[in-house]
Amino acid sequence: MLKKISFLLIFLFFVNLSFAIEIKTCYFDSKEPWKCLLGEKCTCEIEGDCTNGNLALYYSSPVNPVCYPKIKDNKVEIDLVLCNVDKTKINATAICDEGMSRSKQIDILLERLPACIWNETIEKCQKNSSPFAEKCSSQNICVLKEEGVCECKSQTYSTTTFQTSSLLFNTTTSTTVRNTSSTTTTTLKDCPYQCCDGIRGYKDLECETGYVCCKDENDEYYCRRGNSCIEEVKAKGFSGWIIILIIIILSAVGGAVYYFSKTKVNLQDKYRF
Repeated sequence: MLKKISFLLIFLFFVNLSFAIEIKTCYFDSKEPWKCLLGEKCTCEIEGDCTNGNLALYYSSPVNPVCYPKIKDNKVEIDLVLCNVDKTKINATAICDEGMSRSKQIDILLERLPACIWNETIEKCQKNSSPFAEKCSSQNICVLKEEGVCECKSQTYSTTTFQTSSLLFNTTTSTTVRNTSSTTTTTLKDCPYQCCDGIRGYKDLECETGYVCCKDENDEYYCRRGNSCIEEVKAKGFSGWIIILIIIILSAVGGAVYYFSKTKVNLQDKYRF
């Protein structure tokens, strides 16, 4: 209350005097003067001699300041949060022993600007270069969230390196590959023979107990009594030898009959029985 009364008396005393002091600039970032961000220090620079000075911040009436920070070495740092600033514009006047300044208006951003904005010219999202914007790091990118609204997203990479070599040069190429998995199902056909036992492409068809699946001379499969297909080969070979032996015996008998018949004729002619 005492400060407000003192400020009122000083204001009334200097209201008709020439302004010997000026507020040169106020800023959060010096590149954009007269703009400050809530939650960040707002710095004001004072031009001219200023002894025992304060900066009066107010919305409408200078006799009712919301904050009254001290000016030191012609500078003052304002904590907008401690000053309970909750509006987008506020006025400032410097009060010193040497006099008071003209009122200047400061624009207050109550929150940071978005990190990404939509560029109408190039029709794509881009990072907001304003010092009042949220940060979007170099590892992140700006993507379109909805019409006219962009957001900062982390970019993830899944890379596979392929190497191509020849007699003259080596080339290494990096590309982005999306990992996918697939399942291959093989459909087997029904067995077209009397039996199938591990035949590629066909379902198994087993023989009855006491039979074995064998392959014949036409490359077809059939069920044979027994437990092996090799026995059939042996049997066929044995039958062949029997036939050959019978032929040899018959030939021998025929030869003997023919020999004896000739011998008998010769003896009859010789002895004339």
